Amino acid sequence: MGVEKNIRVVLVSFSELPTMQKYLYYTYEELRSQAVEAWTLGSASLAIDMVTSERNWLVETPDSPRPSVESIKAARDMSRELASRIAAVNPDVVHFVNKHTWNYFLIRALRKTIPDVHILHTFHDPIGHEGDSIQRGVVLYHKVVQRMLDGIVVHSSVALEQAKSKLRPKCSVFQVPLGVVRWIPYDGPCAGRKEALIFGRINSYKGVKLYPQILRRINELDPEVRVVIAGKPANDIEPALLNEVSSQPNAECHYGFIEEQDLDAYFSQCSIVLMPYTSITQSGVVLDAYSHSRCVVAFDIEGIRQYVPDPSQLVSAFDCDLYAKRIVSLLNDSESLCLKAHDSWKFGKEHYAPESMANELLRVYEEVTDDAGR
Repeated sequence: MGVEKNIRVVLVSFSELPTMQKYLYYTYEELRSQAVEAWTLGSASLAIDMVTSERNWLVETPDSPRPSVESIKAARDMSRELASRIAAVNPDVVHFVNKHTWNYFLIRALRKTIPDVHILHTFHDPIGHEGDSIQRGVVLYHKVVQRMLDGIVVHSSVALEQAKSKLRPKCSVFQVPLGVVRWIPYDGPCAGRKEALIFGRINSYKGVKLYPQILRRINELDPEVRVVIAGKPANDIEPALLNEVSSQPNAECHYGFIEEQDLDAYFSQCSIVLMPYTSITQSGVVLDAYSHSRCVVAFDIEGIRQYVPDPSQLVSAFDCDLYAKRIVSLLNDSESLCLKAHDSWKFGKEHYAPESMANELLRVYEEVTDDAGR
């Protein structure tokens, strides 16, 4: 493989979400630290602290990645201009790091403008999640764009299997570790603080229907335990369910989009992070927890084991009674909680830091550009 090759890469994300912008710019910074010639094309609506340079091209983007008449028209109008701008730096690889309606039009324009460029695309959830209102749209998008790609990047063994068996692309699929958070020095949970956190967008696959049962059982076992639920509910979550959750005496619900500057406070104030997911391909929440020196409590479902330092500590799938008991037990045992917190911090730092993702992505870039069959 051409290790000495000077790869030229353009990373693309039109997302306004903090996590996707971290993916874009953390990868860029790590590649630049290795003397890789890299550029970014991203949204002018920056949601993270980022000092841009002439290598970071910004464009005005729609509020939502979902298709709309206005968004599609804007994408068509801009695609040729953006493709010409990318072509001017003569890249070997253009890597789209998340799905977006605009990607389709830009990829088509790139194929006409620089037909020899190698185009990669990260598929975060190749077939979406069962019961999610956008699942069909996710699958359709992936099936359409994969025909124009030279490679697909995924971030878990589950996503790798889904992409290969369900989407069946003609191009190669590469698995690399996810690395979208910066690691900070270890700072374990405060002894005696009985606060748990459920963080992030509230979707069906994240176990929201189990929240009332879990909360009630926790309250029966230890009324001093408080559970903070912070995140914006998906549009398909019934208001009655959200009201049932918020009516529990031990629940403190912050329904709405959580600004990036508030993230640290949520994780530093809690002692443990709850992830009662029913489905998972990858998770930025688990990395946020580990980088803030917090362990997670999760069910033993397909895909979760690669994200935990000790799979034996996973709870039997959907056993809410045992799940609640595990939470209460840990919050009443400061020594065990701190040991698990440190193990989680160390495990995440070793496997899921941005430099780990960038190193593996560079290997992928070298492999696709060394492909003599193109």
